[in-house]
Amino acid sequence: MIPTVVLRKVNMIGFHTIAMRSIILLTLANILLGSAENVLWLPLGDSITWGCGTDVTPRGSVTCAKDAGGYRVPLAWALSQAGHNISTMGTLTTGPPYVPEEWTRHEGHPGWRFDQIDQLLNTSLKTSTTPPSLITIHLGTNDCGQGVTEEILEARAISLLNHILAAVPTAKTFIASMIGFPAKAACADTFNAKLPSIVDTFKQRGMKIVYTPMQEWSGVCVGNATAALSGLCCSGQVHPTAAGYLRMASAFALSIAESGI
Repeated sequence: MIPTVVLRKVNMIGFHTIAMRSIILLTLANILLGSAENVLWLPLGDSITWGCGTDVTPRGSVTCAKDAGGYRVPLAWALSQAGHNISTMGTLTTGPPYVPEEWTRHEGHPGWRFDQIDQLLNTSLKTSTTPPSLITIHLGTNDCGQGVTEEILEARAISLLNHILAAVPTAKTFIASMIGFPAKAACADTFNAKLPSIVDTFKQRGMKIVYTPMQEWSGVCVGNATAALSGLCCSGQVHPTAAGYLRMASAFALSIAESGI
């Protein structure tokens, strides 16, 4: 008799194989029919954009596995289902082996702040001969975690957006509020409250930018480890689990779907 756990693993592998074949066939069909829109996506962020915690059980100790897809993989899938031919860019390449390699590039650097991603931007843009048409940003967790003032955090965010506007004015940028950060709630909540007005200022300057209410829509990592739905996060309530990352992907996907690329 084959052990139940083995059967489950075989079934899961079969599920992933069928799912990915369906995605690839759909993408190819869109290309052949001429209906697929090529979208080059640059994901900017920290360990949450890497996907640290994807492989962790609810409230478990966080790890940053090489096969972690975080919100990036389900968001790429959602965009492909909407008729986009998705490819990514960036200096890092991580993600599960069963997804297209074109979905696995990014700038999700564990421990990094707004200013560090800002300093890397020109290098990031050189990872493709074509400028990105889509940029997503989820940053600020490490700025808050390392104790910067609210004024410095806001200035760092504005600096990054200034450089994006100057370097790739045709790209559409979706900047998200920070997911819940109970240990630094005051810092995160203050920044999140200011972010819509920052976005409005850049819109007035002609930037193609959209505020994505990530914390508001996803409800990820809010409250303490005993709160309802706390299992959407790892221990410490900083990094989502796979279930939490699905919520993040949904928030970005909805924001993009309603605003267009």
